[in-house]
Amino acid sequence: MEIEKKQCPYCGEEIQANAKKCRYCGEWLEEPAAKTGGKTVVETHIQETSPIDGKIEVNHLETPVKDFVEILFWVGAISAFVSMVHQCGVLDFPGLRSLMEVAIYVPKWLADLLGGLVDVIFAYALYAGMKRLPKPMSGLLMVIFIITIIISFSTVCMDLGGDMSDGEDSMEIADFLWGLGVVIMFVVPIIIVGIQLVRYFGGLLNKLGWAILLSVVVAVVAVVLEDESGAAKVIPLVLEFLVTCYVLFIQNILFADVSDD
Repeated sequence: MEIEKKQCPYCGEEIQANAKKCRYCGEWLEEPAAKTGGKTVVETHIQETSPIDGKIEVNHLETPVKDFVEILFWVGAISAFVSMVHQCGVLDFPGLRSLMEVAIYVPKWLADLLGGLVDVIFAYALYAGMKRLPKPMSGLLMVIFIITIIISFSTVCMDLGGDMSDGEDSMEIADFLWGLGVVIMFVVPIIIVGIQLVRYFGGLLNKLGWAILLSVVVAVVAVVLEDESGAAKVIPLVLEFLVTCYVLFIQNILFADVSDD
């Protein structure tokens, strides 16, 4: 008896027609289900496809970090605030000056270490949660996860080594090469991910895509104006902090535990 075959929509390999998961690339071909009391229950974090634009409405992703995602959000936001203060100095903002005066005493390397750790965990959470969606982008998200680890580690190393460098010229060259490497390795893949999220998904996942694209634009502007002084330098850094918090906020809701809802 000849076994019916079909082609995996993700890797193109030939698999059995009734297969629920591709044995070559590991992608789910349909939503995994759990049986409860003789009934099939499917997790409902994926909603119906919109008949208007064909986008899949996604407002929750099941991830391993759901139990402590709120803590990660606050750690990431505070770390971003401390890093911003170190870059632009203590500003005369109403109600924030006292916080900035405290934040300036927190080492920048510590803030970047904690912020980088949050970025790495959230990058993995997005990779893990997206694996169950029709367009998981597993390879691209894994690349971003690995690059996030490299960039976070390198940023902390630069923070620790910056004060020990004797030559300003060598540091400027190193900073330029580092910035160029970040653009090539990280910015291009993250832009692709942002565009894909906006193009194929609705709900919070769509908002995350727009927030990611906005964060890239603001970060590039902040880097370009890094050597400026006054408002030309401060405004992009403040905007970068606000956009970072917005990205963290969306991920906080997207990855949160909804079992009690």
